[in-house]
Amino acid sequence: MINLKYVIYNSLLIATCSITLHASQLSDDALKGKELFNKANCKKCHIVDGEFDKMNQKVQNIKNLASWVSACDNSLQIGWFPEEQEKVTKYLNETHYKLEK
Repeated sequence: MINLKYVIYNSLLIATCSITLHASQLSDDALKGKELFNKANCKKCHIVDGEFDKMNQKVQNIKNLASWVSACDNSLQIGWFPEEQEKVTKYLNETHYKLEK
């Protein structure tokens, strides 16, 4: 008989290790971008059913992604500096889009 507590514990442990490993693989700029993304509550619009919404793959290259980040910043009056927009762009690219630079 399978011990359900053991299965749940191990599943959570593996998930935690996976998240920790993923976060440690981000560049310093991307980690700062993640903080900015979270602080601005970007998840409110860009997380759907627990998954990042890539806006139906409208983003085709890194320059286009940077334009989307800038548009969100401007339309929502977040107030990021250009270098902060770059960090958010790096975060999104390193974690979700994986576009060539």
